[in-house]
This record gives sequence, structure tokens and C-alpha cells, in this order.
Amino acid sequence: EQDSLADGATKEIGYNTVNVPYGGTYTVELCDGTKVYLNSGTTLEFPSRFDGKVRSVILKGEAYFDVRKDVARRFIVHLKESNVTVLGTSFNIKAYGDEDYIYTTLVEGKVRFTSEKEHEEVTLRPGMQSVLNLKSGKTELKEVEVEQFTAWRQGRFVFPSTTLGDLMCQLKRWYDIDVVYLSPEAKGYEFRGAINRDMDLKNVLAIVEKTSNVVFDINGRTIKVTIKNE
Repeated sequence: EQDSLADGATKEIGYNTVNVPYGGTYTVELCDGTKVYLNSGTTLEFPSRFDGKVRSVILKGEAYFDVRKDVARRFIVHLKESNVTVLGTSFNIKAYGDEDYIYTTLVEGKVRFTSEKEHEEVTLRPGMQSVLNLKSGKTELKEVEVEQFTAWRQGRFVFPSTTLGDLMCQLKRWYDIDVVYLSPEAKGYEFRGAINRDMDLKNVLAIVEKTSNVVFDINGRTIKVTIKNE
């Protein structure tokens, strides 16, 4: 790629936007060799080339980054009210617009998570996750089982222990469904298990019904959730 025109004028940098629909994933290789794996319902904005000392992209949704190491140029992922800065590493970010939390999970290397509201900075080591509460602006740091947050790349949902509300939120973006809770307290129920993402939705919901105290009423794209024996 030529970075300048024959007359010496600087070539204008173009910006690209990738939108991944529900039910799909997509892989982007940036101009520096960084690979970004995008989950369903995700938008990534990135330049056609990186100029200067910073490589920056904008993410809305969920993505796994395998950043090409470049000590001279930091790599920054801009998120809602926060950002993640790295030199060369692999990590997963979950930052959907309809959720109140941003999750950054480090697989290998080193990243720094910064929240703009509270100006908090935390440095992650492998196996750690930062959780930003967008309502309070506070950031929590904890150790996690990384596979739970990266299994989507292998076509699986893994739930060591998650709430039904979070589980249905993930299914919503994959199967493009609307979820209505006729029993709101059901959102707090816990679920454990692993599900292949190529499984039919009815089979997935049947598994959840068998292992929890809820019933699903399927009407087209709308799933109504109630508690058994109500």
C-alpha cells in the first residue's frame, strides 16, 4: 500500500465500518496484521491505515482481539465511556449498547482498562477481567475462567454459572429473538451448562427448561418467560 501520492501530498485515510448481524460472526484483519473476531450484533470502526504513534479502533458489541505487537505504537480500543490500551496481546471485550456493563477479559499479554467517568485505571494480567458498571462508573477487577468469555469463537456458549437474564441476552443476539419476562424474577435464576451455537433454538430452550424452573412460550420471534407452576 502506498501511503503518499506521487506529488508528495499525504493520502487521505479512509475509515471502514463493519456491522455483524444477529446470528453471524466475522473476522477482520487490520492493516497492521491485528486480527479482530467479531461476535453477532457488533460494530467495529477502523482506519484503512494507522498513522502516528497510536493505533485506534471503535467497538460497539463483542470482539476478540489478537493484536500484532508494536512497541512503538500503542493499540487502543475505544468503548462507551472507557477504553482499553495494549501493546501486543489477546483479549476479549464485551461492550453491547443494551447492557449496563463492559467486560474486558485478558487471555495473554497485558492491557490497561480506563474508565472515563471515574478516571480509574486498572492493569490486567492473564485470566483477569475488568467489569465497568456504566451506571455507577465504578470498575471491578476479578479472576475468571477465560473460556466462558471466549467460547463464542469456537461456536459455543459456555455458562459455568450465569443468570437466566444474561443467558437470554446472549441468545437474543444470536437467534434474533425478542424476550418478554412475564415473571421478571426469573431473570435472576442461575443456569450452568454449555450449548453449541448451531443448535436449533427450540432445542436450546428445551435444555434450559429441563435444568431450571422456567417455561418458554415461543410465538414466532417472541419468547415469553414464566416460572413453572405459576
